[in-house]
Amino acid sequence: MFSTTRSLAERSSGRRASGPRRPGARRRARASVLVLTALLLVSGCELRFESPAPTVPAAGPVERARAATVADAQSVRSLADAARTGANAGVAAVLARTADDATAHAAALGGVYVSGLAGPTSAEAPPTTPTSPATPAQHDAREVVDLLVATAERSRAAAVSVPDGPLARLLASITLSRLQDARALVAAAGLPADGATEAPAPSTDLPSDVSLPVADETELVLVEDQAGFADEVAAPWLDATTRATVLARAEAHRERARDWAVLASIDSTSRDPRRAAYALPVDPHDATTAGSLVATVETSLATAYLTAVASSGPTTAAASLSTSSATVTSPAGPESASPTGPGSAPTSRAPRTPSAGTAVGGRALLIALADDAWTTASTREATPSALPGLTTSAVAG
Repeated sequence: MFSTTRSLAERSSGRRASGPRRPGARRRARASVLVLTALLLVSGCELRFESPAPTVPAAGPVERARAATVADAQSVRSLADAARTGANAGVAAVLARTADDATAHAAALGGVYVSGLAGPTSAEAPPTTPTSPATPAQHDAREVVDLLVATAERSRAAAVSVPDGPLARLLASITLSRLQDARALVAAAGLPADGATEAPAPSTDLPSDVSLPVADETELVLVEDQAGFADEVAAPWLDATTRATVLARAEAHRERARDWAVLASIDSTSRDPRRAAYALPVDPHDATTAGSLVATVETSLATAYLTAVASSGPTTAAASLSTSSATVTSPAGPESASPTGPGSAPTSRAPRTPSAGTAVGGRALLIALADDAWTTASTREATPSALPGLTTSAVAG
């Protein structure tokens, strides 16, 4: 009992010796914590205040090509709509389709890019003086043709040089559509063929820099040979002049099929897809069905070449390449001659803005061959298209 009491006393005495903590020390500790917290908050705010505001990143070659083609599509749509005022029914119909095609082009490309960030593109536009409704600007079909040809040259050059394969295919298809609309407008408006000349045919020699997957080259061998066979079957149902033209194209298709087979190293091998005869998509029994057969196989050919564009590598701008994209054809109707061979239709070389050069190389030739095929299909009553040679899945991709 004594020892327990002593122990408690000693412990109590020890606590009194150490003494209680002073209130001032606790207050100083809390103040230090508060000051440190405040300093951290202030320093964080200063970091946020001093950080630069986010800006629009610099556009690369793919975005520049896309955005420029969208801007051209908007210009074509606006001018085509404006030119409909006072136009006759036939011209107005082509202008309406041209405007619709331009709208489809912009949509397929994703439309105008809006970043939502501060940058040169978001600056407020200067005020403009409104045009008086009593004196609207007058535009005609020739202006639309000129713009279509100029924008087609730009989209073709972008398709040749852009590093993105699927975008190159889309730009190439837009090029074909613009030229299609220009040719239709020349015909509908009866525009004079300034500097009229035959539409130059694509080169028959495949350039050495063509580099495609074997599967694509094999497909080109097949569709070219099928087109040659179909032309030979269709020719007897056509008039003498058109028959000669179609037979000349049949020979050109057969020769190009051989060239692709040699390039792919499959000529006369077990992998050569060429056959003596093919099942036809249309059974010709008169001039109309024979023309439909030609249009169908030429459309398939244009699709195959645009598919190959996506698989090919870009090339740079250099000396000019002779292609059918350089002129605007004025078709004489479903039985008019195609751009190659005898009896070629007259063309109108519309005035254009001079460019630094025309792109050449493998991809450029593929686009020229696609344009040649689509032009021929169009003269055979192929249905006009905003995106020739492309399927819905290809556009979405």
